[in-house]
Amino acid sequence: MLLRMEVREIKKLYLLPFIFLLLAVSTVRCPADYQSETIASGSPRRIERSALSELISGGEATIYYDYIENGQLKGGVVTTLLPAVNLDSLIGPLSEWPVTTIIDNGPVSNRIDLVFVGDGYTASELASYATHVQNIVSGYFAEEPMAAYASYFNVHRVDVVSNESGVDELDNGIYRDTALDMAYGCNNTPRLLCIDVGKAVAAASNAPEVELIFALANSTQYGGAGYPDLATMAGNNSSSVELALHECGHSLAKSADEYYYSDGATYTGSERPEQNVSIYDADEQIALETKWYRWLDLPNVDTFEGAYYNQYGIYRPTYNSKMRNLWRPFEEINAEQFVINFYKLVSPMDEATPPSQEPLPGDTVFYVIPVEPIDHSLDVQWSVDGVDVPGATGLTFTPTSLPIGIHDVAVTAVDNTTRVREDTARATWLTDTRQWQIEVVPEPDPNASLNGDCFVDFVDFAIFASQLGARDCCSPDWCKGADFEPDFDVDFADLGVLIEQWLLCKCQQCIQHDPPVVNITTSENGEVFYYYGIDAIQIEADAWDIHSLVLKVEFFADEVKIGEDYDGSDGWKINWQNYTPGTYILTAKATDNIGATTTLPVAKITVTDLPPN
Repeated sequence: MLLRMEVREIKKLYLLPFIFLLLAVSTVRCPADYQSETIASGSPRRIERSALSELISGGEATIYYDYIENGQLKGGVVTTLLPAVNLDSLIGPLSEWPVTTIIDNGPVSNRIDLVFVGDGYTASELASYATHVQNIVSGYFAEEPMAAYASYFNVHRVDVVSNESGVDELDNGIYRDTALDMAYGCNNTPRLLCIDVGKAVAAASNAPEVELIFALANSTQYGGAGYPDLATMAGNNSSSVELALHECGHSLAKSADEYYYSDGATYTGSERPEQNVSIYDADEQIALETKWYRWLDLPNVDTFEGAYYNQYGIYRPTYNSKMRNLWRPFEEINAEQFVINFYKLVSPMDEATPPSQEPLPGDTVFYVIPVEPIDHSLDVQWSVDGVDVPGATGLTFTPTSLPIGIHDVAVTAVDNTTRVREDTARATWLTDTRQWQIEVVPEPDPNASLNGDCFVDFVDFAIFASQLGARDCCSPDWCKGADFEPDFDVDFADLGVLIEQWLLCKCQQCIQHDPPVVNITTSENGEVFYYYGIDAIQIEADAWDIHSLVLKVEFFADEVKIGEDYDGSDGWKINWQNYTPGTYILTAKATDNIGATTTLPVAKITVTDLPPN
């Protein structure tokens, strides 16, 4: 196959009173509060991330809870105090559970890492546990907009083994010896499913990174609980996925409940901060330019009275979204908030040319690797001195035709998805810009020492004579370097250069030498290559040097050399053997006869031993 490069004690029968207090809630929530972290290279924008800080440090937390009664979604909000978790006293045996990364979409520093832990699964039931996890994962990422942005998530499964099957049922007097102390019937409420928070966090810490924990009980009985960044649910219950999605609407999309009780209650409070409920009707929203006024042109979007547990005095944007009833889509307003909050955790750029305290050379080949949603690509635009360069919308860019001096180079990646209409949010979260400076210097004298021995003599004249009259000089060797001008032809103008340099020293210490160029014909960024049954993957690159000869091209995968080519007569290429499935950043390094080198990160690719669909 040809690749063209450009790319983790005995069971307590009763839990602490603070856990029972917390479990006035049900189902699940997603990450809520995050701290600042710098991602990738260049000048990345600020993004927000979680390291389970709220769950571990404790403090006051506001939590939504929801449950089903007589087929109707009900619930409310509670405020409770979470105690601090002392991980040092917990990590021990629980830190030794094996972890499997079941979805790897990129670096943990720039993904939302969802970690599954199980309780009440014996060693012989781990296969069932894996099935339960996969069922929830499949359902979760089948729902929009999670489906479109599934590539922004990593998913890890920790195989926690319990001594007994099932979990406690406190209301029935049933107690089982399990690893994470999960129990139904907490706080005298059969549907509430509690857990030892510290043990859950310690188990999840096997994963490379944790933003969100899903704890599965080995049970079919409906139940769940929502902690900050930790959710409990029955591993084999038909409503688990829907309830998980609904609660993520609260904490990840920051959406309110849109259901209400037919009891005549009227909302009399001030405007809510959540974007999917409002005290203003459609005309007022348009006049105030607030809430979902940008979406009121859609036939299904209006101001429907009844939301946030009140029948009157407050409106919802659509008649029946998932924030009102399960088994419904989120609809446009909630979906927009999901996407905005995805980007508060994930930068639009995975990689870019590293920053530099000093100006880079004027012929630097810049690169960027954006994060890509499933159903569309981010828009890329390169600019020089604050002006967009027409047509410069690819993953690599080399400034050309610039006057001598210092210049600013920048690249912007933006998600122009139609799921978001709020321009301020798009500019703040869905956009990332990296900037550099370059210095354009006068062109150095051409090097007429064609054989690389430093001096221009009869050997160089013989090489030149063999190329005199050549036309269309280009890759891989630019007519053995004889096109000194260069103008793609070897003519008498080039002969004049050779005569001017006759018997002169042209070593690197004598002149400023242009490095070789690696001209990449790349596969599409993020492409998956299927190698099953293939002994070796062939990788090719074009390389040339205007003033000298390219002696070799080395190839790297994630900075590990995988081969080199010293010939190049039929293109620079290697056969990559002993590869394994995974995602790689491929790099080509060209070296010329003066010793100058150019290294170009190409693109992110994935190789797999699974056959294509």
